[in-house]
Amino acid sequence: MDPSDVRPDDDTARFFIWHEWLQANGPLTPENVFDYFTHSMFYDAQCNNAILRMQTRLSGTIIEDEEEELRRFKGVEFVVVDAQPPTYFIIQKRDRISPDEAKPLAAYYCVHNRIYQAPDLYSLLSNRILASLFTLQTSLDILRNHRPDYTPRTGFVWPIVGDPNPAAAGAAGADASKKKNQEAEETASSDSEQPSSASAVKRPGEGSKRMNMMLLMNAMHTTAMNSVITPPETAAGSAAVADSVTAETPSTAPTPAPLPLDGIGRAPSMQVESSKTSVKKKRKRSSVAPPPSG
Repeated sequence: MDPSDVRPDDDTARFFIWHEWLQANGPLTPENVFDYFTHSMFYDAQCNNAILRMQTRLSGTIIEDEEEELRRFKGVEFVVVDAQPPTYFIIQKRDRISPDEAKPLAAYYCVHNRIYQAPDLYSLLSNRILASLFTLQTSLDILRNHRPDYTPRTGFVWPIVGDPNPAAAGAAGADASKKKNQEAEETASSDSEQPSSASAVKRPGEGSKRMNMMLLMNAMHTTAMNSVITPPETAAGSAAVADSVTAETPSTAPTPAPLPLDGIGRAPSMQVESSKTSVKKKRKRSSVAPPPSG
């Protein structure tokens, strides 16, 4: 297949404008826009339009409907297919096969007195794909230059960086803290606006605290009772001893008066006992017979 059949000459990067012709003939209209187009580089001088105009010029006839006259020819022709004077016109280039069949070859649009060639589908897709591939290749080159070192344990691991804009992060944190402070102030103000009877309402956790205190008191009371109770086998003996002690030493007996002390702080009974012990010692020494002399 000939590449020219798939993609004709690409002139999408160029445009045509002729200020002198516009000044001489005035603004563009559906009647004179094709005459303006014939002076551009997009016009083919061997088209059916040029042949038809040459024939009418030599014969001196006036063409009333040029598009209807072009049906008699075969080959390349140009037709104005859309017109929105004075700023927008579309001219189509097509190949006339029969009076009722024509194949479009290219399209041209005139916007603000400038004529452009409209890109075909092939040019449009190839351009977009080429731009996408170029962008991907550039991105991969940048990543390849900044690729981290390879380690057998983790492989290629990219470092995780924090917020690239610390100022924005700080501002967001300040806004969050400010909002939190405002919510706390609103909560405090709503609590202060409640009536004084709200103080009598049980606080959260007060019931559980009271229950814990009651359980603690019950445990202490049970421990005290268990420490007082004695074994069954010693209960009778301890009761009898307690009764005898109570009978011998009644609680109503008077307390004896203290004894007088002597000059060195001893009681009279202590003095009598000390004198008796000294007499016994003297008597014991006197009863021993003296040893024989010589």
